[in-house]
Amino acid sequence: MKIPHYWAQGSAHELGSDGKRIEATCWGWSDSSEADARRTAEERATRVVRARASGTRGSAEHRYDYQERMPHEEVIERDPAGCAPGSAVITRNAYGARILNCAGAAFVDIDLPYPTRSVWDFLRRKPRPDPAREATARVEAWATGRDRRLRCYRTAGGLRLLLLHRTFDPTADETQRLMESLGADPIYRRLCLCQESFRARLSPKPWRLGLRNPPLRRPNPANVPGTRAQAAWVADYEAASRERSVCRLLGEFGRADTDPALTPIVQLHDAATGARLESPLA
Repeated sequence: MKIPHYWAQGSAHELGSDGKRIEATCWGWSDSSEADARRTAEERATRVVRARASGTRGSAEHRYDYQERMPHEEVIERDPAGCAPGSAVITRNAYGARILNCAGAAFVDIDLPYPTRSVWDFLRRKPRPDPAREATARVEAWATGRDRRLRCYRTAGGLRLLLLHRTFDPTADETQRLMESLGADPIYRRLCLCQESFRARLSPKPWRLGLRNPPLRRPNPANVPGTRAQAAWVADYEAASRERSVCRLLGEFGRADTDPALTPIVQLHDAATGARLESPLA
């Protein structure tokens, strides 16, 4: 999983051919030390400055590398209780939600269209179609009668699946084909591939709680006032989150046994998301 231990900022500058100062500030990351992260940041900033000075489009590559391949999120907990070392990390994303990142526990997000009716259906009082019921039936059919097992959850915007019969490599072609066959959201599939992990949101989206996004999108220990404001926001957010669930368990399908390595993930996920409660979804 691409979840570094250390982050730091670094800057670089030089004069362009027109004599104007060109400067850039970048983030760098490392699993060894903050000093190493700072060196990486300065090297990246230097590359960006030189690319700008030469008139190339290198900065666009820098943005893609930063946004798509290395999630810059606050690490809340590594190796939660009961989970195998290196199998799970809990982070806080850019809009403040807690995220469960898994190396092998395959979560699959399925977005569902908003059900609509024609005027004629409305006049005939024809019931609005339920995409969730239809999608759940397809998932159940996929699991039934085969050497497979999964848990199916309802979310505010669709379904969430957790495959139970084995672990998966998020970067493998087999995994990508499997997620596609189950109707996984294309953006989620790409995220799993780029970040080499599966992700599941454990806490509500703040706007569904009537809250704004947090003051800090990325952890920055040097920003003391921002860090204090972030702590206050997190306290309000966590308090409001207690009244909502992220998903609700619809059922467990398939005849295969559950891989024992996945049991702690299931327990952690269901407890954190309120999957067995009747709270409103957020």
